[in-house]
Formats: sequence, C-alpha cells, structure tokens
Amino acid sequence: MTFLPAQRAKPLVCSLLCLLLWSAGCEHAERTLGPAETVETGRGDGAAKIVAESAGVLPRVEIRRVKYRLGLFALSPDGQAYGAADKTLYRIVDQGEAIEAVYSFADPIQGLHFLANGYLFVSTDRDRWNPNTPCRIYRSTDQGLSFERVKTLRASCALWWSFASDSQNNLYLGEYGPRDRGLSKKVWKSTDLGKTWRIIFQAPDVDGLHIHRVAVDPFTGDVWVTNGDGPHGATYVSKDGGQQWKWMRSAQPTSVAFTAEAIIWGEDTYEGAVTRYDRQTGLYEKTLSANLEGNYGGSAYDMAQGRSGLIYVPFIKYAEQSHRPSLWVGDGRQWKRLLDLGSKGALFAGFMQISPPDRWGYLYADGYKIKDPQ
Repeated sequence: MTFLPAQRAKPLVCSLLCLLLWSAGCEHAERTLGPAETVETGRGDGAAKIVAESAGVLPRVEIRRVKYRLGLFALSPDGQAYGAADKTLYRIVDQGEAIEAVYSFADPIQGLHFLANGYLFVSTDRDRWNPNTPCRIYRSTDQGLSFERVKTLRASCALWWSFASDSQNNLYLGEYGPRDRGLSKKVWKSTDLGKTWRIIFQAPDVDGLHIHRVAVDPFTGDVWVTNGDGPHGATYVSKDGGQQWKWMRSAQPTSVAFTAEAIIWGEDTYEGAVTRYDRQTGLYEKTLSANLEGNYGGSAYDMAQGRSGLIYVPFIKYAEQSHRPSLWVGDGRQWKRLLDLGSKGALFAGFMQISPPDRWGYLYADGYKIKDPQ
C-alpha cells in the first residue's frame, strides 16, 4: 500500500479545458418532452436530437445540455455527484450547471465508486487493453481531497462497471481488459475497505474472455457477475457473498438495473437490447431491440434508475459500426427514445455511463443533465 503524492487540482467552475471541448455550435436546449417531440441541439448531419417518440404512458422527461464534458460518474451517499474527464476528478455543483476540479491523477481515470460509508474508490490506467500498463486502485476517505493506493492490477483494468458494493461496505472488483489466457478472468472482494483482497470468482481461462459487469442486488444482497465476449458470454449469481456461484444464462450484459419486481439487463450486442428478468417467474423477456426502431443499436454500457422508477439506457457505437448512438428511457417493459446523438463517422460515440439522480434529482451523461419526473 502506497500513498499518492499530492496532486490536488485547484477548484474551478467549468474548467477551461471543458469549455474548449464544447463548441459554440452546441447551444443549450431546455425542454420538457412529451410524445412525438423532437428538438435539434446541434448543427449538421451529426447534430444530436432530443426526442420522445412513443405516445405511451411514460412520464415526460426534461433534458438539457450543459457546458462541460464528463464521461464517468459516481454518487456519494449524501447525493453529491462526481465525474471524471481524462485524469481529473470533478464535483458537479450549482444544480448541475457547473463543475469544480477536485483531484488530478497521473493516468486517465477508468472508474469511480462510492461505498455506503462515503469512501471513494478510483481506478486509473494509461491503456486498459495493454497488459503492461498497470491499473491502480486508489481510496479516498475525505471526498476526494487525498488518495491512497490500495491495489494494483498488473495485467487487467477496472472500469466503472467493474466496481460494486453492498450496504455493509463489502467491495467487489472485476477484471476487464486484455482477453488472453491468464488475463482479466477474476473478481476480487475486500471486506476491510480495500486494505486486503481475495479472489472470489474465476472465469474459464480461455482466450477471448474477460469480466464484464459486477453488481450487487440492493433488494437481496445477491452478487452478479457477467463475462464475455461472444461464445464465452455467461451470467452468474452468488447468494452468499461470493462463496458459491450459480450459472444463470449464456449472455454477456454490461449494465443492469434492479427493481422490486425485476432485474433489467442491458446487453452487449449489436441490436441495442434490454432483457427483463422477472423475479417471481424466473423468466427472461427481451423488452427492447433498438435496431427495430430505426438506425439504432449497440451495446448498453450502463443504466441508471431515476427517483420516479424510470430506467435510462444509453447505447454506444463502435468505430466500425454505422448506427446512431442513442439514449432510451422506460419502465423495464415500455421504452421510448429520449436522445439521438447523431452519426459521427468512423469513431466511437455514445454515453459510456449515466449517473444516478443526485440531491437535486438530476442524472448526468456526457454533456447533458436530465431531470427525472418527480
């Protein structure tokens, strides 16, 4: 265990870097959206569109653009939203209108996670796919003012979806990154706030496999682990904190949301799929295939649930894909498209993560804030 030299950044309201990244052509759009409404929020063929197309029973959602860019998020137990851009950790302030820099690391931030006691964990890695660049796990006990290194993954990486914890502050950490034999196959657990770690899950040691989502069901305490890719996709659950595991299905989801009645999985497929697992019947049902609604699709890298119970699901686009990245909202059964991010050519595009609602009721995605219906 080593201590990180002080690199605390000076507070600022919306850093100059963020302002430069945000072009003058991306003006604010503030609307409360109902069925069949579309609002342009950019210029040209790549312009984003805020949309709400299906005239169903889903409530209206307010979404607007903000003048900063953050790709990763975490929420403290008291509802304070944090975000990250490149190597810097930020605090979101002024009801989501501005950010303050909190701390800067030596390498790019890959994931953020708060425990129930308020401890913040951050993972950094120069290249998540390179087994020769270490992934360092840091812990802060003072809301990000200082950090202590508590673990190093030598040949894998921990992303935002690699962290999970329960109400007793047990911390789980999955290995993402290189898919070669011997790499990125384990899930770790710490029962002492990151001081010590032990392996609780080991995926098959084959080429082409790494750990995807690690999650804790807040209703039952069950621990879920998924791994991919392709033919190696599998979903497992443990009801005893990782001592025993049960295979559930051949799928490789990368996001999940839990409700009292169901578990909602965002799939890692080309079609933009969401699958609903009914707790009572034990049956799986695909409730969304975005590719059937137009030129949409892609993997769901994250999900977030608002105070209203609505679930927000972003779908990304890889560089070699041609569909449009998008954001959808629904109740687990019904869905409507909320945001069309536009076509950006042969580039990765879309929201990697979306935050839970903060103390003001806002959720955040890269360049946007969303007011969940109350």
